[in-house]
Amino acid sequence: MCYLNTFYDYVGVVISTMLVFSCVYSCIESPKFMCHLNNCNTSKSTIMISMFPRAVSIVCMLSKLTVMYNDLSATIKYENNIKMYEMYHPRLDADKANFRIFVIVMASLCTIIVLPVNVLRIYLLYGQFRDGSMVLFFSIMYIQTASVCITELQFIAHCFGLYQKYRSINDDMAVLKSRTIVTNRYPAVLNPGKYNSIGDSSGFNDDFCQEIKECQLVNSIESLKMRHRFVSDSASDLNDTYNLQWGLSLFILLVMMLFDIYEVMITEFNMIEMNWILYVWLLQYSFRFCMIVLIIHVTTKQALKSKILITDISNRYLDKNTKEEIQLFLNQMCSSAIEFTACDFFTLNNHLITSAIAAATTYLVILLQFN
Repeated sequence: MCYLNTFYDYVGVVISTMLVFSCVYSCIESPKFMCHLNNCNTSKSTIMISMFPRAVSIVCMLSKLTVMYNDLSATIKYENNIKMYEMYHPRLDADKANFRIFVIVMASLCTIIVLPVNVLRIYLLYGQFRDGSMVLFFSIMYIQTASVCITELQFIAHCFGLYQKYRSINDDMAVLKSRTIVTNRYPAVLNPGKYNSIGDSSGFNDDFCQEIKECQLVNSIESLKMRHRFVSDSASDLNDTYNLQWGLSLFILLVMMLFDIYEVMITEFNMIEMNWILYVWLLQYSFRFCMIVLIIHVTTKQALKSKILITDISNRYLDKNTKEEIQLFLNQMCSSAIEFTACDFFTLNNHLITSAIAAATTYLVILLQFN
């Protein structure tokens, strides 16, 4: 098994190295092929047209180099924190099934949206120009796009796994909150011999049963605190591993949407197939952009919900030991706030979608003025 893992690692390094060299080739040759496709007349138009494949190549190259580096550092920390979490709370079979379904659906949607349109574009280019070198150039560019898309799917899958863990913690907190509400409404002194809270007791001395109840409540909160710490550390490690990749992905998706619209407005040939391809490309870029933004948003919302729930529990009438444990839990949450940032440049949330639309409209007008 060890040799097999080593072989897979070696193959991954070889593929990543080949992709990096292909990115260098695309950056060098992009003016030649893009101008042959669009008939560039000035140096300014050459720079603008060749910017599209160069942006894809640069993002793919940086993404691969970052993955190769992070495999030795943050990824190991992330996996260790996940293992520690599952020692406290093993994953349920239902969560595993939902995770597999989510990954299959996302991968299938990306394949359906990305693969056919790129294959059709290569077929149309070959039918129009009969140039093998041009087909090779665009094939390499689409392979680079697929590589970036795979990295995005890996991040989304990890992020959904964190979302499931936060939701599991919040579900347990909601149960704990309900039990503390019932305990406050029907205190033990009015209902001797029967105790809600984490466990039920009967047939014991009142004080002894009360101590058991308080001890179980403290242990439950401590367990939730440990689980939340491991998930929060995992989220931080995941952000350290992928923040450059998804930041570049969001940037390149926005750039590609701009240049696709720009290209169809300045191109000399108007084909029904090309217009159809344009719309599918825009759908692809929009889907990938929203997929990254929304999965991060819902994961962050689940992390923030934990703080709200534990604060509600703290506002109930509880014993001193439980109050101290809850205060430690709150301090832990405040010291490890969950947020996903692109190299600390900006924090990602659902407002980024509207900001991207506004920015895209502005820059599209500027690009059209260049023409």
